[in-house]
Amino acid sequence: MRKTIYILLFFFLTVNMSAQDIELQDPISIEFRQDTMIIEQQVTDMLNKDYSTAGMVKASVFTEQGYDKLLNKYYQMLLNKLKEEDRAILIDSQNNWAQYRDSEKQLIRLISSDRYTGGGTIWGPIASGTAADLTKDRLIEIYRYLVFSIEE
Repeated sequence: MRKTIYILLFFFLTVNMSAQDIELQDPISIEFRQDTMIIEQQVTDMLNKDYSTAGMVKASVFTEQGYDKLLNKYYQMLLNKLKEEDRAILIDSQNNWAQYRDSEKQLIRLISSDRYTGGGTIWGPIASGTAADLTKDRLIEIYRYLVFSIEE
């Protein structure tokens, strides 16, 4: 009985595999998963060592810096895949995103300030984590353009 359940489960998972799942086996997707996994593991290790408010802020800053490096890496990969005459659009988009990120970080600092939150140490990790998410989200967007939108 148990063997039958496993076979049915395997069959169900295999039949329902989408093209996107198959695409995740390409070298860029594998590299992306490895790159992001390294950052996430390092952050987990940091938090396991120091789960204080200061430790959380430090981990969030580390996360943002790590994802920013990856963003630059995958942005360059995407830029290199585009036709020369189309690269200016990506460059403009990235510059616009950087302006958005910077203004959003200003808003995050303002909203999380004592003036609006009433204070408290938890707002540091929340603000820095939200700022890190901006970069992570953009990295994922760039990766998706790179892998799922551009045909070889």
